[in-house]
Amino acid sequence: MSPRTFVEATAITQTGCGAFTADLDPLWTVVGKPNGGYLQAVAGRAAGVVAPHGQLLSATSSFIRTPRPDKVNVSTEVLRIGRTTTHVRARISQEGEPCVETLVMLGTLAAQPPSGTWLSGDRPPPRHPYAECARFQPPKDIFPVDLLDQIEVRVEPESLGFAAGEPSGLGEIRGWLNLPVTPSFDPLALLLAADVLPPATFDIQLTGWVPTLSLSTYVRAIPAPGPVHITLRANAIAHGRVDETCTIRDSAGELVAQSHQLAGIRFA
Repeated sequence: MSPRTFVEATAITQTGCGAFTADLDPLWTVVGKPNGGYLQAVAGRAAGVVAPHGQLLSATSSFIRTPRPDKVNVSTEVLRIGRTTTHVRARISQEGEPCVETLVMLGTLAAQPPSGTWLSGDRPPPRHPYAECARFQPPKDIFPVDLLDQIEVRVEPESLGFAAGEPSGLGEIRGWLNLPVTPSFDPLALLLAADVLPPATFDIQLTGWVPTLSLSTYVRAIPAPGPVHITLRANAIAHGRVDETCTIRDSAGELVAQSHQLAGIRFA
């Protein structure tokens, strides 16, 4: 089956005032479950329809239960319309059960980050260009990720130790994301980029599914054309949960998005 574009996979149909439906694609899944960034993008697309400020600035989602790849309802509520921003609540539900609750803020983005952007901590540029990085596609009989047939994720060589059973122990995964049938990234596609690399915990110990519990993504600027580079780091692992931070740069090396998520994990 030929890949659907990101726009096609996140398409919504308006059914009433602030109400929409979406067909979650079974091929945009990880171990049969819709990817968290993909779900956040569906909610963000619905929020953009009802808001006068049309560009997504941030999205914070709580993942209440995992919807099946099937039809879902997306309801929206405009919470506040300000001079420069609009706040919208978007809820994805299936068969009357809430699945994902998202607060979205929309406004106007710059074409590139403002000069003098300050970023705490050490966030070095990519060590390897896109062409030098291997495409990441784990064996389907061990860890089926159909999403990776729809998009192109390339992981830097130093981050691939876990695939050979030799994680570095640093808790960091670095790589690139390209959308082969989409000409360029928009703010909604950056929501997907924030949750698309293998979990950073794989660089500590290989585990099964690491389900996202809460995800906050902040969009800083409209990316330049081309793939985006992603650095994903695990911060703390305790009590069966891990928090990870993600930094996304465009093909020109500019900071365009950041995210922070809390996920479940089971270490041996």
